[in-house]
Amino acid sequence: MTRTFFFAPPSLLSALLLTLLCVSCGGPNFYFDSEPTPEWTRHTTSQIGSATIEMVGTAPVTTQVKNDFDLAVREAKNRIAQLFMSQVVSRSSDWSLSLTNNGEGSEDRQVLQQNIEVRTNVKVDNVKVVAQHRDEETSTQYVRVTVDRHAWATRLNRRTEATFRQLQQDTRRAQSAMQANHPLQAYQALVGAYQAGQQIEPDIIVLELLAPQQGAQTKLRELHRTLSQLGQQLRENFQFAISIQCADRRIARDVKTNLETFLNDYGFSTGRSARLIRVEAQLGKRFLKKERIAGRTEFVYAATGKLRVVAPDGSEVRSLAFHLPPETYTEQSPRDRDAMALALRLAADTVTSKFRSQFRSAFPRHDLQ
Repeated sequence: MTRTFFFAPPSLLSALLLTLLCVSCGGPNFYFDSEPTPEWTRHTTSQIGSATIEMVGTAPVTTQVKNDFDLAVREAKNRIAQLFMSQVVSRSSDWSLSLTNNGEGSEDRQVLQQNIEVRTNVKVDNVKVVAQHRDEETSTQYVRVTVDRHAWATRLNRRTEATFRQLQQDTRRAQSAMQANHPLQAYQALVGAYQAGQQIEPDIIVLELLAPQQGAQTKLRELHRTLSQLGQQLRENFQFAISIQCADRRIARDVKTNLETFLNDYGFSTGRSARLIRVEAQLGKRFLKKERIAGRTEFVYAATGKLRVVAPDGSEVRSLAFHLPPETYTEQSPRDRDAMALALRLAADTVTSKFRSQFRSAFPRHDLQ
């Protein structure tokens, strides 16, 4: 009888042996440090005013040693950020650009809402890991990190100075636009400045805590005061005046009310002040044809319309001007009068919707939520 022998390659034998060893161990092989649990794992953190800020981060031990280490470092950084949380929240300014509606029931409309997420905005820099330990008794990965206050403050200062320059540039743009009777451009610059101020304030507060001698928060407060004064000037000196030309007075009144409500939600009031931003719209309809449908005659009308916005200096705000494309928006009905009414209402709805859409695109509110 002939016997056949099969020889497994060395690599396969090694893999089989490793598998048998793992099975005999009864599960995954977690790596732990052999040294006793060090005392620093039980230390509390130092205070913000310390020359070096120290923190211990932890993570559950898994087979992924590098991932455990990274998670523990991340937690240590988050804990350092938490040291500054109460200070950031308590010292934060009200970065809401409010423009008053001067009509009946006057109230302030909050155009830019404040919403500071401390965990994401307090960026902890210059973190150094000085010790680590994988503890078998608690199945925990420990890391001990330190942050040099001076190095962190230096980096924060470089980052905030760039934003300060942008904020000052937006402020100058708003001032120049208001002087040139371009209130919508001033509004756009103001919202941009408020957004920049809101975004940079957490870093400014942290910088003030790390290096109060630099006076960063005082500088930001002065800029905030200037923005508030400009916002007050804008709402006092400029209003919208809406004019709608339409054969149907009820439709014209509805469109005017809808546009006023929309602009009020943006913080703008409507009235008769000397420096008006004029919204001028024309709504109409045009007969196209008769059609035979299912044995009856249908009257087809096209909605027509156009809108433009004129600044107080007489210049047109081109980003908000439009015409309805000819024969694009149509209505039809067996009754000629009904078809005309439907087309006119379609013109009103389309012009209102298109104005709102283009206004949002040209002058975004930057609501930070």
